[in-house]
Amino acid sequence: MYDTYSEGTYENFPEAQHEDVVISMCRSLAATWNLRALSTLSSYEWPREKFREGPAETTTGKLLCYKSAHLEGTSVTFLENNYKNSALFASAHANVNDMFAPGWVCCWNTKNHEFPERQWRVPIAPTALSFSTIQVNMLSVGLSNGAILMLNVSNSKIVAGSTTRLVSKHRAPVKFLSWLDNDKPELQVISLSEDGTTNLWTLRSTGVECELVMTLKCVKMLPLASCQPPAARFSSQYTFPSMGITFERDPSDDTQYWLGTGDGCIYHCSLLHMDKPLKMMANHIGPVTALAWSIKDGYTLISGGWDGKLLAHTFYNGCHKVQSIGNIEGQIIDLEWSPHNPMEFICLKANKLQLWNISTDILKPRIEVSLSEKYNCMTFHGLTKGLLLGDTNGNIQVMMCNVV
Repeated sequence: MYDTYSEGTYENFPEAQHEDVVISMCRSLAATWNLRALSTLSSYEWPREKFREGPAETTTGKLLCYKSAHLEGTSVTFLENNYKNSALFASAHANVNDMFAPGWVCCWNTKNHEFPERQWRVPIAPTALSFSTIQVNMLSVGLSNGAILMLNVSNSKIVAGSTTRLVSKHRAPVKFLSWLDNDKPELQVISLSEDGTTNLWTLRSTGVECELVMTLKCVKMLPLASCQPPAARFSSQYTFPSMGITFERDPSDDTQYWLGTGDGCIYHCSLLHMDKPLKMMANHIGPVTALAWSIKDGYTLISGGWDGKLLAHTFYNGCHKVQSIGNIEGQIIDLEWSPHNPMEFICLKANKLQLWNISTDILKPRIEVSLSEKYNCMTFHGLTKGLLLGDTNGNIQVMMCNVV
């Protein structure tokens, strides 16, 4: 039912043939635009001596732009890098003014930035993407109506779900998807929705099976009549579903994950304990919009929200330490750890891009770049190590880390 993948024999997208092409393209563009930082793309080195006295205010040119005429007017809602075949990445495009209108899912190859290698017209706006790390040609797609699709990027086939009959178990848009790396013969993917539910999907030969993992509940105190004694005025409680906003897998344990919700809470959950979360942290006021684990470090979780707070959660030997980073300003849209330094991460805000190094300075970013366009999401590209930024006009800009 599935196409097997063996590294080095993936004929549709041979990574090795494209790396030299991309490197030479970057160098030629660097010579044309007179960007010194791009001319040494093959050897990465941060110019640390230039930023010892504080953040660098700079404007940056864009290295490449992945775009196509039929995607103009759409908004990039999600970007996903293929971690096994770094020549590929996927993008989701939707009309943000009508999230129930048809959208596009595109699979891009680094050698062609003018047209996608594969593309699918989906009947409902796509909101989440995830590549499987076991069979890297499998791409799961979450839609705004709570349904999911599973695509085969090697032959453009829809493996699970269809354009007429979608698998839908959520009652709100799917915000995040993540494949499980386990020893089971079936492929499994976990999904988080805005309705507060987390589902586990199992892809079998007979179809897709869905299991409810957890429903997040928000508990509020219900004020009673003012004639009641002060101690009893807030004794009654009521619960309602908590909106799921962001999702992050625990790098130390494949069965554990972290959820950011619309009420400012972060939940530590496990697939082995589905009755309730393992831990709850309430450090934000308003929705938690971004979570990012340091994969190389393994102890630090960065969280950001609409309240403008940027927090570093450190977990070590059973202890939990929370540290505030920078000033509270501007809504945080996305967070990504740098693939070059385990202590550095990128913070995307509405009008700026910041590079932080939590080992040297937590008060000011090392580099801060003003943005003239509005971006919705970002991710690091595996082949060029550039930063992919999805904007509100269907374009995907590439910025090199040496510049940003």
